[in-house]
Amino acid sequence: MVIRRSAWAIGTLLFLCTGAALARECPQGACCFADGTCQILTGHDCMMAGGQFLGPNTTCDQCQPPPPPPQGACCFPDGTCEILACNECMMAGGQFLGPNTTCDQCPPPPPPPPQGACCFADGTCQMLTCHECMMAGGQFLGPDTTCDECEAPPPPPHQGACCFADGTCQILSCMDCMDAGGQFLGPDTTCDQCQAPPPPPQPGACCFADGTCQILSCMDCMDAGGQFLGPDTTCDQCQAPPPPPPQGACCFSDGTCQILSCMDCMNAGGQFLGPDTTCDMCANLLQGDVNCDGVASFADINVFVQRLSDPAGWQRDNPGCYSGNADVNGDGLVDFADINPFVNLLLGR
Repeated sequence: MVIRRSAWAIGTLLFLCTGAALARECPQGACCFADGTCQILTGHDCMMAGGQFLGPNTTCDQCQPPPPPPQGACCFPDGTCEILACNECMMAGGQFLGPNTTCDQCPPPPPPPPQGACCFADGTCQMLTCHECMMAGGQFLGPDTTCDECEAPPPPPHQGACCFADGTCQILSCMDCMDAGGQFLGPDTTCDQCQAPPPPPQPGACCFADGTCQILSCMDCMDAGGQFLGPDTTCDQCQAPPPPPPQGACCFSDGTCQILSCMDCMNAGGQFLGPDTTCDMCANLLQGDVNCDGVASFADINVFVQRLSDPAGWQRDNPGCYSGNADVNGDGLVDFADINPFVNLLLGR
């Protein structure tokens, strides 16, 4: 039992054991705590620690044990009940009705949710609650329904031959065949009804403009810019490339000259004297001076007509005169295409 002492005695003891006047060691005794533990301390230290000091020279076995927490009914959602303290009930997830209550005071648990038929797409069925059925991915028909109320699932799609471009075949449904990139022949067809794939294209000679040749398929030859001669042809069947255009002197107005083809000369703005001509012939060139008197004038008209109609007679009547003077349009030829340029030259156009 806790030894009760008068407030005067305890107060006097505490006064003597505090302050700067303390000259000797204060007496110690049992310091009892609310959690049931105990330490041997001075009265001052016990009060500072929040305990109850029993007095000098007391022992811990004189501390009274703390009273147990009150207990009562702890009701659980599943309808069970235990007699527990409030803190124990809360930790266990129950509802504490109060000290000294009994389990028969717990309210009855709610009834379980009703079950019914839960129908699945594969034709199976289970008796489940609505929530359980939804979580399982089924269709809940309602409370107290039975599995024989589920509708029969639709029959699986018909299968048949699915033919592929590489010559293989599988027995699939139409949808699966389309997804796989095949051709569905129809329900209940077989793979021996698939047509054999076409043979691969045969290569042949592919001739290029530069005179080279390769053995390629028609598609590869077209992609490469060549001419495909046909399957199983050989490169010696390619025609020889046309010879390069003839070149000759191309005279420019600044007095320079280059050896070019007629087309290249015209594109460069020069006058082409003709195939196999040389640049030293540019010195004799004077457009429109068909009689070679050193000037293009109206005196050249009749001579120009003679050059067009009777080249041999013109050469006989104008020995040493350069024929290219009549090539007024500079295309390397003397013909009717030079008439309008000749007229424009004389008129100063």
